[in-house]
Amino acid sequence: MTTINISEIAEFISGIAFGKVKQLNVPLSVAHTETVTKLIRPQDLPKSGLLNAEHLHTIPTVELNGEQHNQIQSHHLIRSNDILVVSKGSSFRSAIVKELETDVRFVINNNLIVIRPNEVPADFLSLMLNTRWFYENYIAPHQKDQLSVSIKQLKETQLVEPNLEQKLHFEEVLETYHNELDALDKLQLAAKAHVDSYLLEAIFENNG
Repeated sequence: MTTINISEIAEFISGIAFGKVKQLNVPLSVAHTETVTKLIRPQDLPKSGLLNAEHLHTIPTVELNGEQHNQIQSHHLIRSNDILVVSKGSSFRSAIVKELETDVRFVINNNLIVIRPNEVPADFLSLMLNTRWFYENYIAPHQKDQLSVSIKQLKETQLVEPNLEQKLHFEEVLETYHNELDALDKLQLAAKAHVDSYLLEAIFENNG
């Protein structure tokens, strides 16, 4: 078994401190603006740890001024298989980006950190970051009243690199895991739609 630091197999990118940004209620279309930008915040990370296009679609578009646009460099743009980690807030959470909306650029604010794996499978690393073991060994010892996670802390994380057989088995388990998450998401959406419909009918009946 080979023990490695995450710093050896991933790139780390800090979020951007934009200051105050204007949030748009109606997403801009590419036809009306040169670049559509969405700003991902800690509250946008789902508990499932899986960020897909459906989740990203609900994130509001923001309007940035010239100075804020100039802060964004190519490495800041979120890519598929990036892992987003909450660095400041009330609770730790991480999520892996599996799908991106087309014609939209995603960036994170300075309460998040991007881990961009280049060797160990991103899914394996993402699940490890969401384990109780990781929280108790690398997050809880540094957490007081408020969460404060640094890139330095994350780089010091050590893990055992899986061998080829373990990686293949993990991919099979992971496929099942993602399928079950997708099914759960659809069930939750259906339940919400049913509740919304019931409430609307009750409101109309009371007002009728």
